[in-house]
Amino acid sequence: MPATAAAPTAASDPVDALDPDELHRLALERRRARMGGSAPAPANRAVAAASPSTLTLPVAGMTCRACEVRIARHVGRLPGVEKVTASAVHGRVVVETSGPVSRAAIEGAIDKAGYELGGTPWLV
Repeated sequence: MPATAAAPTAASDPVDALDPDELHRLALERRRARMGGSAPAPANRAVAAASPSTLTLPVAGMTCRACEVRIARHVGRLPGVEKVTASAVHGRVVVETSGPVSRAAIEGAIDKAGYELGGTPWLV
């Protein structure tokens, strides 16, 4: 019968004993060292580059799931849009972006889908 290798235990592997945040910090330090950089990157630079924002807009005329899918598909095609959630029940679309996306561009995509901004009369 062939001998099988024992799986490493948490105590035998020093990486398993590290906190995930500490492991991430070490990986970043190693990457910087490999790339030839010695100074740490500014902390606010990463936040400014990927400053997500959320915009909620009222949409008139959505009545069913197909309406929601159509609006989400059209708005989701815009550059910088990460996630779109359309709700016929609430009469609104929530757009999450990873960068600047103009309200006019979102309104244009909603218009192209066949809907318009504004409240639905039966929703208060």
